[in-house]
Amino acid sequence: MLFFALVSASAQAQVTGDTYAAASSRGSGTLKVTYVETPGFVYRSGGQLTGVCVAILNDFVAYVKANKGIDLNVEYVGNGSSFSSMYNQAKSGRGGVLGIGNITITEARKSEITFTPYFIENKAILITQKGAPSLTDVSKIGQTFAGMTAYTAKGTLNEGRIQELKSKYWSAMPIQYAGSSPEVLDKVMSDPKGFAYMDLLFFVDAIKTGKPIQRHAAADDNSELFGFIMPKGSDWAPIWEEFYNAGHGYRNTTGYTRILYDHLGAAAVKLIQASN
Repeated sequence: MLFFALVSASAQAQVTGDTYAAASSRGSGTLKVTYVETPGFVYRSGGQLTGVCVAILNDFVAYVKANKGIDLNVEYVGNGSSFSSMYNQAKSGRGGVLGIGNITITEARKSEITFTPYFIENKAILITQKGAPSLTDVSKIGQTFAGMTAYTAKGTLNEGRIQELKSKYWSAMPIQYAGSSPEVLDKVMSDPKGFAYMDLLFFVDAIKTGKPIQRHAAADDNSELFGFIMPKGSDWAPIWEEFYNAGHGYRNTTGYTRILYDHLGAAAVKLIQASN
């Protein structure tokens, strides 16, 4: 039987869960899961955490029970408000600790944490308010968006994308910063001459909530993969590999596709499939 609990991150300086070796020896164990709330990926419904990441984790727990004979208890740690808190708790954790959310797999991060196989491909989308000039050639962004301002969050991969546009095509591009992706969207919504890169999930969520945004597909970027994270060298890593590779591959199952439709919706799934 699977149990869930919300545990205060402040209750312990270092998050510690059971190693696979210990759980396998006893036939049971606890995974501590730190998370960042992300539209579609990790969110609350009826007071409970749900989303693509949570559903995949549930499938993993069922796989471990069926194939390894291990009963896993999942405990969610923290309040989900901070990406950096989620990341650092997983990075410094011990044993069975997992971080979930919109976590991009990068070579730099691989040097300090262990990733599961990717669970979805991200698409970064350049947006403006509706009515802005249509960008049909990204190399002409300086002319098309003349008089406009880029918004981004410092230290993110979307900042890197904006900086790349500036470097390649528009050296005088004005850039202003916000503290998070939702704040970036708020900036664009308050500035008819603003533009920004948004991750696929934030874009779809904005559409769902009726925000008058416009996509500029010529600047789409499909270069990211999202995965879960574990402390460097976690002995759970081979079990995650096995889970994703079982049969014809987890991402090829009807259950996985249903999870995407249930939590992201048909519009998001269509965009994801278009990038493959």
